[in-house]
Order: sequence, then structure tokens, then C-alpha cells
Amino acid sequence: MKKIHLILFFFTLILISCSKSNNDFTYSGTLTGPDLKMGPCAGGVYLQTGSKLYHVEELPGMSSQSFYNLNFPVTIYFNGSLANKCAGLADDGYFSVSAYKF
Repeated sequence: MKKIHLILFFFTLILISCSKSNNDFTYSGTLTGPDLKMGPCAGGVYLQTGSKLYHVEELPGMSSQSFYNLNFPVTIYFNGSLANKCAGLADDGYFSVSAYKF
């Protein structure tokens, strides 16, 4: 019986240590909704961080359909970097998200 309790204890410790907290992410923002414009450099979802607005084309591990059908607005904590897309043709910047949590 002690072995079962010990195993459950260590399993619980592993699960707790593997979860990411909001402090593990560099940025936070709000996904406000899809970009429905037609034309070059259009599409994706708008990401509002402070006073800046970016496009995000995808989230790792999420299908495009799920991404576009999120219940907007959605608060997101994330890591990533600015992406050089559209050779400066777009007014808004692009952000490439590498890891995230809602």
C-alpha cells in the first residue's frame, strides 16, 4: 500500500512540475479575431499587445480551422519573434509564435 502512495505522490509531482505558468512566457496579448481582408499579405488572426497590432498566421499544434474558430477575444501568453513577411507591403507586423498558453 505504501508503494502505491509513493508512486502516486511522485506522479503528481511530475505533473505539477511540467505545467507552464504565465511567468514562463515572454509576452502576453489578446487574439482579437481573424483578418478577413482579401489580397496579398492578408489572413491570419490579429494579435493585440499593448498598443501594437500584429498578424499571427498559425499557432503550433493547432489546426487552421480550430485557430480561426476560437471564441474571440482570447487572452494568450506566448513566446516568439517578429516575422519578416510580405517584404514591407503590409501595414501591420507579423508575429511568429513558438509556444503559447491560453
